[in-house]
Amino acid sequence: MVLILDLDDTIYSTGQLKTNIFARALSSLRDGLGLQNPEEERALKIDLWNFPFDHIIEKYNPSKSVINDFKIKLEEADMTSLIPFIDYSRIQNIGIQKILVTTGITCLQEAKIKALGISTDFKQIYIDDPLLSPRKTKELIFKEVLKESACSPKECIVIGDNPDSEISVGLKLGMTCIQRKSDTKSRHPNTHLYLKNFEGLSLKLLSDLIKSQS
Repeated sequence: MVLILDLDDTIYSTGQLKTNIFARALSSLRDGLGLQNPEEERALKIDLWNFPFDHIIEKYNPSKSVINDFKIKLEEADMTSLIPFIDYSRIQNIGIQKILVTTGITCLQEAKIKALGISTDFKQIYIDDPLLSPRKTKELIFKEVLKESACSPKECIVIGDNPDSEISVGLKLGMTCIQRKSDTKSRHPNTHLYLKNFEGLSLKLLSDLIKSQS
């Protein structure tokens, strides 16, 4: 059995990423995109808080120079105030192999992981960076984890909040999927378990969930 965990809004709340932390990066991206009015800036902020950066690239089509300047400003952001969800300790205390798979700009995701102090919880950490070419997507990463773990798909348990990302990929590959409830994302109709939090999570519950897929 192996756990594949998402990062944003799964291990910690992105609500902690206050606008002032990214003020310079936001200003850089806003100006680079040529956004002129408060409504456009508000929409950009909402997108940045709620979607991975590949969505931003697809929607706004920023130039390489705009992206590079945004990355430089991100590297200057102070993430030290970030803390995991209180119930993340339930995950930490489950004694099975854990893999972290997160989508985002590498420098930003690495800064979050460092600030949260969680790197030693995982055997392997993968970052699906939409700015890299060739890109190693979550699907490719999940397939690699499957191969290296020697587990059957149902014995690979995906835990995340996004029905259109890690949950849909996990289901596509026949993995067991647990979706954490989010105020900004809908429940995937086929997720195997939908949880408000991780308070009741245990090795027995995970084992029973896998058996129920037989």
